[in-house]
Amino acid sequence: MLPGRFTEYIHKRRADNLIDDPGNLTSSKVLLFSGKNDWTVYTKAMREVATQLQSFIPDKNIAKSFSSEASHVWSIDSGSCSCGACAYEWGSLKCCDVNNCGYDLSGDMLRLFYGKGLKPRSTATNKYHLISQWEYVPKESRTPHGNLLKNAIAYVPTACEANPAACRIHVNYHGCTDKIWKRRLLWANLINLNEYGEANNIIILYPQAAGDKKTGVGCFNWATYTDDPNFDTRQGIQLRTVVAMIEDIAVALSSAQVMLNADNMTHTNAMEQELLD
Repeated sequence: MLPGRFTEYIHKRRADNLIDDPGNLTSSKVLLFSGKNDWTVYTKAMREVATQLQSFIPDKNIAKSFSSEASHVWSIDSGSCSCGACAYEWGSLKCCDVNNCGYDLSGDMLRLFYGKGLKPRSTATNKYHLISQWEYVPKESRTPHGNLLKNAIAYVPTACEANPAACRIHVNYHGCTDKIWKRRLLWANLINLNEYGEANNIIILYPQAAGDKKTGVGCFNWATYTDDPNFDTRQGIQLRTVVAMIEDIAVALSSAQVMLNADNMTHTNAMEQELLD
């Protein structure tokens, strides 16, 4: 969408009282990342996003990282998945979404959001919590369960276990990906957000999308007016689901199933059954 049309669209959504005043974005901070070898979403598209955002956010608050050799992956600065591994979906499943391209995307992003007080990442625990997303999907959803999988993944830092409501929450939306739980768990385990969360008392919430025919398998709704005409507003079904989980995080975690990394395969096999429901 061209910058002018984008701005008009935003103001139209505001006039319809479907979004808050875009003037509230003035203090927001954004990090745009694109690798030189990303042939799925070109860097040109990310530069255009930066231009669009400048209508509402000061340029000084928009950080850009476009110099990495990364393909269409999340970049980290550690690990055995070399930069460019599985760029065309070949090779180990472990390396298809996260590569060591020498750039700490998670850390750079969180330092931008939280400032210099962010502590270096530390060793994460071996536990995940599986939150029942379907319990939080608004009843008026036009599609079964809002095109979301049954469970969301949450990483809870040790210091947050006793009182989750006292900790900050960071939400990470995965990209369009297969409905394969092993791949979803690898994503949550590899991008180093849990390590930063453990060091800084930040709960990391990973909502899980099922996708649809228009946006694709495993995608969040970023385009489907048919499924949800208000998908990009505060009335959006998927957004409201995530907000409801955040607002109810203590209760959601108290009834969540705890999964240990060592038990990943056992739980993954059981969780795959939900894809057949």
